[in-house]
Amino acid sequence: MNLMKYIRLLAMALLPLAFAACSDDEDFNGGAATVGFAESEISIKENVTALNVPIVVQGDHTGLVRVNVEVKDATGENVVVDTNVILTSGVINLPAEVSTVYAELNTSVYTSTDDLNRSFTLAITSAEGAEIANGTCKVNIEEAVDAYDKLPGNWTMSTNNGTIPVTIATNAAGDGYDCTFSYQGVTVPFHMLYSATGVEVVANETIATLNFGDPIGVCDVAFMGFDGQYVYSQNIPGMWNDTFDTITFELGMAGGLFNEGNFNGYTWFTWLDCVMTKQ
Repeated sequence: MNLMKYIRLLAMALLPLAFAACSDDEDFNGGAATVGFAESEISIKENVTALNVPIVVQGDHTGLVRVNVEVKDATGENVVVDTNVILTSGVINLPAEVSTVYAELNTSVYTSTDDLNRSFTLAITSAEGAEIANGTCKVNIEEAVDAYDKLPGNWTMSTNNGTIPVTIATNAAGDGYDCTFSYQGVTVPFHMLYSATGVEVVANETIATLNFGDPIGVCDVAFMGFDGQYVYSQNIPGMWNDTFDTITFELGMAGGLFNEGNFNGYTWFTWLDCVMTKQ
């Protein structure tokens, strides 16, 4: 959905490989231990795109435990192994004294129609260094309520630099929102995109043209992503809660200053910890 999320997903996908790399020369566990899923059944919303399912070792664990994991018994529309449900690694290592690791999956199972009987199962097909105790975990997929018509209204966005009033209204195309926020006495229009998996504040479009005085002068302002140190020319993703009255953004926001389409290194505002709450 965005570069920062992709980097996090990539890092998570490499975690089992990192364990493997540090464990190649380690002897397999010889003590009395069991390995299995922490839970035999869990539920996720259909708009979840990344899932971590814990695998735990219990007992005498002084050497390497290795498990082979598969996805099976996929049921329902859009639940297809290696297409919509992808296990990042089928071989997962638990080095000595590491009691919990995760089977990591990327999912893309959302459908616009209701399908109330969708699931898949993770199975430990074999293990070395421990006996299998809880070898399966069924993942039930719950319908996600379409939030599009539930988000318009008056909101307040809290940030590390104070609160900002925000108004959200649906746009004519029905694929996003026409929004405004008020900051330092200026009412600023901006846009958000919408999908079943979240919203995105649109970056790289002019939301204001203001005179900032010497030495900066008149500049266009556009949203940019902000991680606390650097700004990025990318949309800022957010996700609503189950009651549709909170939107939490995954990246901070900056108002980058532009001259003739080029970022000049200055910002009008930089906000972190951005959370919108409906009034």
